[in-house]
Amino acid sequence: MPANAFRLAAVALILIAGCASQPTGPGHWQPLALDRVQLAAVALPDADRLADPRVCRYAREDLQRNLERSLPRRLAPVGFVAPGDPPPPSGGTGTLRVTITACRIESHQWDVGGGEPDITFYETLDLHVRLADAGGKTLLDRQLETVEQIQTDIPTPLFDFPHTVPAARIYGLFSQGRVWQSG
Repeated sequence: MPANAFRLAAVALILIAGCASQPTGPGHWQPLALDRVQLAAVALPDADRLADPRVCRYAREDLQRNLERSLPRRLAPVGFVAPGDPPPPSGGTGTLRVTITACRIESHQWDVGGGEPDITFYETLDLHVRLADAGGKTLLDRQLETVEQIQTDIPTPLFDFPHTVPAARIYGLFSQGRVWQSG
């Protein structure tokens, strides 16, 4: 691929990603009166009772990894503390909790004629996103539903979902030290 075509494709992807990470609906940006935000480990309660716990556990791990990578840029100048990092000094630290409340996988198999069948997998994650300040006051409380789709010829989608859609919906609620308030 020529260098100019590669650059053009990269710019297009960045623009698309930027559009996908903006909150929708009526609301406004509210400055975060915090020194830093600590991301709690993404929670997946009752994973063993899910239809495919391996896929959902991977979704939890991948979503957390994506948030750790993207949130610092979205929060700045507010600081970011990743799960497992040493606890920050007291005061001025909010806690962001993300819980996967439901995780569903659906699939549809397509016969494309002559070769291996194509399988389209859909992963739906229901998310509860809550940000509280150091005193426990809720600054953000959102319920989100995200759907990602992949197409493959293998019978399991375990490592194929990028989990960029749920991560973008969450980090899109933050921008330059501000949080999106609905309404």
